[in-house]
Amino acid sequence: MTFLRTGRVQPMEAAREAKGPMLPRAYLAASAAERLFRLAGTSEPAVGQDLGVTFTDTRRLVGDGTIECENVVGFWPGTDAKLAREVILVSAHYDHLGTTAEGIVYNGADDNGSGTCGLLALAEALVEHGPLRRSVMILWVSGEEKGLYGSRAWADHPFFPNGGRAVADINMDMIGRNAKNQILITPTAQHPAYNGLTKLAESFFGEEGFTEVKSADDYYERSDHAMFARLGIPITFIFNDVHADYHKPSDKPEKIDCDKIRRVVRVVVRMLDALQADALDLEIRKKTSASGVK
Repeated sequence: MTFLRTGRVQPMEAAREAKGPMLPRAYLAASAAERLFRLAGTSEPAVGQDLGVTFTDTRRLVGDGTIECENVVGFWPGTDAKLAREVILVSAHYDHLGTTAEGIVYNGADDNGSGTCGLLALAEALVEHGPLRRSVMILWVSGEEKGLYGSRAWADHPFFPNGGRAVADINMDMIGRNAKNQILITPTAQHPAYNGLTKLAESFFGEEGFTEVKSADDYYERSDHAMFARLGIPITFIFNDVHADYHKPSDKPEKIDCDKIRRVVRVVVRMLDALQADALDLEIRKKTSASGVK
């Protein structure tokens, strides 16, 4: 019943492409259904039975029903005349579940306040590090929780201030909880999309104290990297796994391991630094399509 109060979000493209009429539906409380049956003179109507009762359902649409969301982009231009056109994406989604009709706040501190803050820390690190030969684009994308809408919109119409092209994506989603030495990643060596970008991340995990590296292959299609993979570029997804507070109001800031976020960002900085050679060896074992929702 929640979506009847809060509405349902879908891309405008999907609404336009919907084929055929939608079956009218009404959701009733048990007491209301019993009253309806009493008015119809039955307690257990047969499937398809005409109850001979008419009722109306009135709803109010605010505005034209369109919700506008924005991706936030930061661009760190490269210095090499040729390599600067090769852009490394680093992404995280900044949306969460909002509030309930009763006003209960879903804090989303780990999902994905942790990745969002990780990108801010990365921006600070880049300033301290200084320019890189290749360009870096930092993407805070919206609409991930509703269906990867922000990353899909950007991947469908990629834009770079320098007319460049994406060569890789590093995606951070939930990086501030669970065991200090544990980290998950996808695609792993068991995944057909295993690539040199993942290998690079794996080579730096130990240096930042991540001694228990596990597979996140089950999440390959469930966060924004799946949309960037559609560009045909290698992607890697860094993730600390779900926990008891996942998608609950109890996902609060005081439960976040800020040092773990710091160490994940240090892995990413090490990766960016290592991705400045003349040639990149990030070959994808076997390209796969990627789509899905979290």
